[in-house]
Amino acid sequence: LLQHGHRRIAFFAGFWQSFSGVDEILSMLHSPRRGAYSSLDRLAGYLAAHEEFGLELDKSLITMTGYDYESGYRCMKVFLARLTEFDAVICANDWVASGALQALQEQNIPVPQQVSLIGYDDGIVAQIARPMLTSVRQSSYRIGQYAVEVVLDQLEGKPVQDIKLDPEFMVRGSTAFKGR
Repeated sequence: LLQHGHRRIAFFAGFWQSFSGVDEILSMLHSPRRGAYSSLDRLAGYLAAHEEFGLELDKSLITMTGYDYESGYRCMKVFLARLTEFDAVICANDWVASGALQALQEQNIPVPQQVSLIGYDDGIVAQIARPMLTSVRQSSYRIGQYAVEVVLDQLEGKPVQDIKLDPEFMVRGSTAFKGR
């Protein structure tokens, strides 16, 4: 998004529990419990990208949501009501992105002409949404395969280590160069 001219990128971070606000979420980035939330790793990437582009963090662009369509829809409605200027949104997953997309469409905000939208997971909802969602694909099969291998190694008393899988960026109709 930054490479395509977007500078006011909202981040809808998914959590199962409530936090008191953005500052508490940001403090979790340094917590030993960080690994419990995939959204914290995604938020760290968001912050690193801002730093790489020399952009100051605007905490008003970070908001908490759940992981389902309804929470994405509600979150976007609240976000729009705050009248925060933004030109793109990164969502916790594709379900949240599809709910956010619906809320934007109801307000006649065209995606991607006015707001670019990205989901995560590249599930079926990314392909059936209109426009189709740009999404970050994770290989569920490979994740499951490695998880089984780790469990088997643990059962055999072998040491285990973290495995990092590279995601794949699936560009579709919900993102565009800013101004196009």
